[in-house]
Amino acid sequence: MSSPRKSLRPSMNKGTGGGSMKKQAMRLWLKTWPKLLVTICGVAVYLSSGWFPEAHQSLYQSIAVNLISIPIIFILYDIWNEKSHRKLYEHVYRYAGNEMSLAMSAAKQEMEGLAYGLYSLLDNTGCLVDDSNLQRMKVVIPEGSQVTTDEDGEEYLTGDDCMPPDAYEADQDIYAFDNATIVPVVSETKYLGFQVKGIQVLNIVERIDGLIKNSFVMERMDDKEASIIVQFHQSLRMLQSFIEHHQHDLFLRTDLSVKGFRAEKVKEALFGFCQIDLHITPDKPEGGLYKALVGSNMLQENDLEHLTDVYVINPDYYVIFGDLVVGVVDCIRSWKKETKHAGYMNFEDARIGVL
Repeated sequence: MSSPRKSLRPSMNKGTGGGSMKKQAMRLWLKTWPKLLVTICGVAVYLSSGWFPEAHQSLYQSIAVNLISIPIIFILYDIWNEKSHRKLYEHVYRYAGNEMSLAMSAAKQEMEGLAYGLYSLLDNTGCLVDDSNLQRMKVVIPEGSQVTTDEDGEEYLTGDDCMPPDAYEADQDIYAFDNATIVPVVSETKYLGFQVKGIQVLNIVERIDGLIKNSFVMERMDDKEASIIVQFHQSLRMLQSFIEHHQHDLFLRTDLSVKGFRAEKVKEALFGFCQIDLHITPDKPEGGLYKALVGSNMLQENDLEHLTDVYVINPDYYVIFGDLVVGVVDCIRSWKKETKHAGYMNFEDARIGVL
């Protein structure tokens, strides 16, 4: 019996902050070296002024002093201006960073779905997947767990192995992936048709497109942040293009089955799309079915078949698919580590989260 992600979890590799410090030093050097070069020229002129006729020495020394002092003044001004401007309009910069962190949070959730498949649907539900028989997998309630009803009549699980649906748990496993560890994971991952037909990468790309075109947001990003955003946008576009060009053979439907998922249409078709909710429905210990919502997607009306069937990744695409997912995750990791926007506020859901 497996908990969500347990059997798919890569080993955590502890890194150091040396890489981040080197990048910061390199950016500072690239921004200041032209001015420093002028300063060095000024020093050279000053030292060589003694070789010129005495009548011209004062002129060359004056030129040297200007060459030395003016670049240093500009360097100090740039540093002070950036820090003071950010301090004066801190709430504005925080808002811009929050908007980008929200988009990256959505991307992180999508990458977790692509990496962990149906296991990701069980996050924070307290339920497990019994995969002792791959031909007949099923969602189960762990032993020792109880079904509790809240004041609104909603059911949730309690017990040592469970956590309430509203509890927050920072799961950093997705950041442990690299190009080597992702391949064996996606080769074992299984997906529901609901996930395959509801991939949201294109929506995230369009969201990032809007933020990049928003001058209010982008003008308040420094060079480091803008660089990460551009790389993030490119990585998402490459992943979306790959999924789009291989939509018919990237995910392969299998004869495996998993009991305990139910897809329900909650809204009729509108412009060819309808809302589908996915619930888990494991057996209760005392009898009957426990029901909890684990996902909701807007799907095309002609894509409503095989929503609870099991799919796997085409073996021909293990490596390239894994590399593309890791590319997106690397950008989110860089944004989390190298900026001050690791935390975010989701005003629509009234929730605070961490990347």
